[in-house]
Amino acid sequence: MKNNTKTNNTVATVQHCYDLAPNSNVNQEVLKFNWKLCNHTKQFAHCTTFKIENNKEYFTKHGLLLNGFGKEVICKQFAAIIEGMFQHTKDIPIFMNWDTEEIQNKDMERNNYQC
Repeated sequence: MKNNTKTNNTVATVQHCYDLAPNSNVNQEVLKFNWKLCNHTKQFAHCTTFKIENNKEYFTKHGLLLNGFGKEVICKQFAAIIEGMFQHTKDIPIFMNWDTEEIQNKDMERNNYQC
């Protein structure tokens, strides 16, 4: 990621294994890895973390593959991330409201001192 600063990167998190117990070592390591991955990609402006929700409704009965509904939801989320990459944000300048009378008075005072 450090070398690819001119490329937009999208990184997906690792999925929870539903065929194992929630407190299994594999699932604990998945949580740790996802946490480290999110923290690592935060420091790069050109990197986006794609967090796949751990909703059991998105997966098949055995819990290893996405079902049709899950694929549709993930594709919509991914499309929203890609669309956000192409939107250009403009920096809005901050305008200061100066009191024009004060400026004119100071200019007149300066002119009087110069004589």
